Amino acid sequence: MNGVSISTLLYFGVKALSSAIPVILFVFLLLVLYQVLRLFGFFQKGNQKQFDPIETSDSDSVLKGKHLIFLGSSVTKGTGSRNISFVDMIRSSTGALTVKEAVAGTTLANKGNGKSYVERLLKLDPNQPCDAFVCQLSTNDATFKVDVGTVANDNKFNDKTVCGALETIFSYVKQHWDCPIVVYTNPRYGSVHYNEMCKLLLELKKKWGIEIIDFWNDDSLTEVFSKKKEHYMNDSIHPTKKGYQYLTPYFVKTLTELISGIVPSGNERQQVSSEMISKLERKGKRKLVLRWIGIVLLSVFLGVNISSGIQLNNGLGIIKAGNADKYNPENYPVLESSPIKGKNILCVGSSVTQGYAAKNTSFVEYISHIDQANMIKEVWPATTVTTKDENSYYPRLKHYGPQDRIDAVVIQLSSNDSTFGSSLGEISSSTDLKDLDDSTFTGAMEAMIAYAQETWNCPVIVYSDPYFRVKAFYDTAKYDEMVQATKAACQKWNAIFMNLWEDEEVNSIPLKDYKFYMSDVVHPTKAGYAEWWTPMFQKVLYEAVK
Repeated sequence: MNGVSISTLLYFGVKALSSAIPVILFVFLLLVLYQVLRLFGFFQKGNQKQFDPIETSDSDSVLKGKHLIFLGSSVTKGTGSRNISFVDMIRSSTGALTVKEAVAGTTLANKGNGKSYVERLLKLDPNQPCDAFVCQLSTNDATFKVDVGTVANDNKFNDKTVCGALETIFSYVKQHWDCPIVVYTNPRYGSVHYNEMCKLLLELKKKWGIEIIDFWNDDSLTEVFSKKKEHYMNDSIHPTKKGYQYLTPYFVKTLTELISGIVPSGNERQQVSSEMISKLERKGKRKLVLRWIGIVLLSVFLGVNISSGIQLNNGLGIIKAGNADKYNPENYPVLESSPIKGKNILCVGSSVTQGYAAKNTSFVEYISHIDQANMIKEVWPATTVTTKDENSYYPRLKHYGPQDRIDAVVIQLSSNDSTFGSSLGEISSSTDLKDLDDSTFTGAMEAMIAYAQETWNCPVIVYSDPYFRVKAFYDTAKYDEMVQATKAACQKWNAIFMNLWEDEEVNSIPLKDYKFYMSDVVHPTKAGYAEWWTPMFQKVLYEAVK
């Protein structure tokens, strides 16, 4: 291995990794924070404002003015949807008077902590009116593996089991309000324990006459909610606002029928098999393990890259002294007598014209401010002079036509053509635009010059980067070939070439100044644009634009 031992490589590898550990830990914490925020419905398309409850003040719903009590945990609360759930949507759309007694992470079973369903129910004012009572079959009892229990033969209920807690709740509601009782299940997810709880509800329905909104065994709903791209679920348990918007009509229909004295129809479902749920449960566990493995690996990958990026300043000029606010365009005096004041100048390019490493500020903004010219910034990062797709230079230039009054066109000689290996091509013997091959660099450069001259009969200025004075990722030899091809194209079409690449005066500035003005060998800083590049553009434009 060229005299380098494996132990030496391992030593330097571990040393490099250890230097990145603080960054890796920071990235890991950020990713964990992201996951936590996602639990509460942040960054979720299904929680966009368009899915918020809509107030309907003139509702003629049967539920308008009816008192409804909802007892539950996170799904009733709306933990995965910024605390908005079907309860809020029912209130807004029907005018019902709702009580939302929901605490995330709580169980039906009495755990003696004051937060269980049973304990919270007993704290409600028994004298408040209730026309219908809705109870969530809590997923937390399944998560904590609470004993499902059995239906009691008498009025002695063990509220430390799921069945006993439900019976306690039903008995209390019937005694104090004697109103319809609805229990709703969660949309299907991987939990054998919850499946057993859903089966229990059928026995309780026979005994207590409750109504079940059975999302768990609803195959059509499960199919709809399983499509991630629809964004109905924030995670396997908690719906998004969009999900609740889909579920709310089920509640409205059942409650309307019950309060109207109609026996609800269409709520009976065929029970899903335990084998199917077992497969879902195993799949869910695998996904959870893979997710955390992914988070760890992504933390290492990003941490190492960020650590390297900080050392290299990643070419974006984020912490470059040349990008200080004092170099902002507005801090330079306006030239009231500028010869290009009010002129329309179209600048076509990629990241250099954009000002990629100068916080999206380039010579375009400086000339716009200083000279009060109408600068049109037609840029798209990482694109080429050579036509490769609709974002390449020439297709974007053709978006502008005779109806656009253009006084000059400025074209960037893109370094991306050298990076992406564009075909150089050769100067065409034709001066007919339709004969020019824009699938090559030279042909595309000719086509742009010809198009601008035919369309606006205006000066065309092509500019290059200064010479790459330090070691660069960019192909110096390839870029030099493009400079020579551009020089020939400009001579043929009588265009102006700002050949900074071969300009001895431009390339003779002290290396210290060069590194201050340039974020890397291609992209200037604000100071570079303001104090080095802009005066060169002004000089050319003043002479070219009449």
